[in-house]
Amino acid sequence: MSELDEQYLLLLQCGLPALRNAALAGDLEHCRIESEHLHEIPSLTGESNLQRHLFYMNTSRRVYLKWAATMDRENVSALIEHFYTPAWNRMAQILETQNR
Repeated sequence: MSELDEQYLLLLQCGLPALRNAALAGDLEHCRIESEHLHEIPSLTGESNLQRHLFYMNTSRRVYLKWAATMDRENVSALIEHFYTPAWNRMAQILETQNR
């Protein structure tokens, strides 16, 4: 498993429980955006096409962050700050090295 795959796995390990918790709380908007964010990650693990990873980082991730910025949900802010951002930062470093 590559280091990039490990970062995707971390996103799923944090995001899927967040999705489950949103469902249990009846927060359908959070369920919708979290599932939209996470749905393509399994297909990115083991992916050799650099453009797909860049699309995730530059488009899919930004759509998720734009939604999160419009919502006043402390749980989403904590998820992003403590779990997603460290993985995204490491992914950006990995992709920058691969994109040279």
